[in-house]
Amino acid sequence: MIEPIEPQGVDKRTKEYKAYKKAYERYLENTKKESKGLGDTIEKITKATGIKGFVDMLSDDCGCDERKEALNKAIPYKRTVPLTESDFQYLMTFFKNDVKVVTAPVQKKLNLIYNKVFPAKSSQQAGFTTCKGCLKRRINELRKVFKVYGI
Repeated sequence: MIEPIEPQGVDKRTKEYKAYKKAYERYLENTKKESKGLGDTIEKITKATGIKGFVDMLSDDCGCDERKEALNKAIPYKRTVPLTESDFQYLMTFFKNDVKVVTAPVQKKLNLIYNKVFPAKSSQQAGFTTCKGCLKRRINELRKVFKVYGI
């Protein structure tokens, strides 16, 4: 799990910081059970159907863990990085105000948050766009991450 990077000099006594910490704990709880990749998903299916229990009865080590890790590495799911307190506060204000028009400075800030939350190769970093669909998709992805915090 990648820990969020907190800004220097954060006053941990503030109401905003305490709200962020509670939300961050909910985020950790909600993401603990997420599949990292295809291997985790297959493991969940084999446990739910009873296949894993049957295989475990027949053999001590069937190589399931190695296969799971290999599949997770070969076909990983999109992972997110936790929000910092300042990014959390910014998104809370943004979504609370239900912004209809996104100005260039707001889009720049949303792109910075998006690129931190969804790390990718530098060539794939989200930048300024005039495409409404692209911006809407980024905002919706940030909203999904924000909802994991239980707000």
